Amino acid sequence: MKRAFFHLVAILPFVGFMVYSYTQVDPNLVISSFPPYWNLQQQLWQIGYHQRNLSSVLFGVLVMFMSVSVVGVLRFFTEQEKKRFFISVILVLIFSYNALSHDIFNYLFNARMVVMYQTNPHTHIALEFPNDDWTRFMHNTHTPAPYGYGWTVLSLLPYVIGFGKFNPSYYAMKILIVGGFLLMWWAVEKLAKMVKSDTAQNFHTLKWLFFLNPLVLIETFSNGHNDVWMMGLALLSYVFVLKIQQKDSLRKKVGYVFMAIVILAISASVKFATLILAPVLIFLIITRLINKLPSHLERFAQWWPEMSAVLLFLPLLTDRSQQFHPWYLIWSLSFLPFIRSVWIRYMLIAFSFSSLFRYLPYLYLGNYTTHELTQEKIITWVGGVFVLFGLMLCRKWVSRVLK
Repeated sequence: MKRAFFHLVAILPFVGFMVYSYTQVDPNLVISSFPPYWNLQQQLWQIGYHQRNLSSVLFGVLVMFMSVSVVGVLRFFTEQEKKRFFISVILVLIFSYNALSHDIFNYLFNARMVVMYQTNPHTHIALEFPNDDWTRFMHNTHTPAPYGYGWTVLSLLPYVIGFGKFNPSYYAMKILIVGGFLLMWWAVEKLAKMVKSDTAQNFHTLKWLFFLNPLVLIETFSNGHNDVWMMGLALLSYVFVLKIQQKDSLRKKVGYVFMAIVILAISASVKFATLILAPVLIFLIITRLINKLPSHLERFAQWWPEMSAVLLFLPLLTDRSQQFHPWYLIWSLSFLPFIRSVWIRYMLIAFSFSSLFRYLPYLYLGNYTTHELTQEKIITWVGGVFVLFGLMLCRKWVSRVLK
């Protein structure tokens, strides 16, 4: 009974965020006209659009409580209890509104352009269909689909399952995102059995630091970003590379190499970012195929998680990324369960924490301005550095808490 009470207390901040998310529903989007819901929606709109001070404070408090909740779960819950908590969070957040991003609307409308309008969303834009009701609540109607054709094909599934109706298609898309997350889970567990490093004893803690990370949970199950499919497939490509054994026949080795390259290409067809992992993958393939690998190369090859995480983090520091978005950190965080470097571990954790607060200026102001973007950068980078050094200074305490 006491354990069930702790589980309920731990899940409450996520339930709070689920309710809070509806303060940000676009006024042009009517999710339901059911009177009890509609009355509640009117009150939540008052907070989100007319009491922005309160809205910002609520969001900041919820992020803090979600983070504290996860630390408590990591410290006091058993492995089975963590799994039950994880499932509970998914079930809660899948019914939240995509409060902090409108990308999921573009996923659905791109599929709509293919099915209903027989138009290529990579060469046409939503503004070409001004009479479509869906364009009223979309925030990006002036650019073609920025994703790969692989994602466009995959996004047809929830639209077709939802019969082109908004609400069924919306929740079908959320379920598709859950599928990508489960693929990541399977790949991480598979890799854990194949990787021999000093992260083995810390694997379960690091695994849960990723899968229960509030940023990962919110950006995946609430905001519905497709990055989990990109990274799930990328991790799967590493699974096939690490399957290569010296005793294997040439045919089997070629098969594993072929599958790894094809799956990474499919990953890049969702989002192009994982193309940057090609050098690491090729290096690993070469080291797995060489009979007698020099010891220094063998040791270097064991750092493939660090190399992958850093390579995926570097584009976020360039102008090419246009603007750093918090969900981009999922790319590097995906390798957290296997990272041996304490500095890189803590860096990823620190920036994942500070990046959620990056939304505060937007929630307060209600729009993106040059001043607001400057505030976002300060919150992310300066805040992240402070959190990083705090973690390093309290390293022994942090290790004891998360042990």
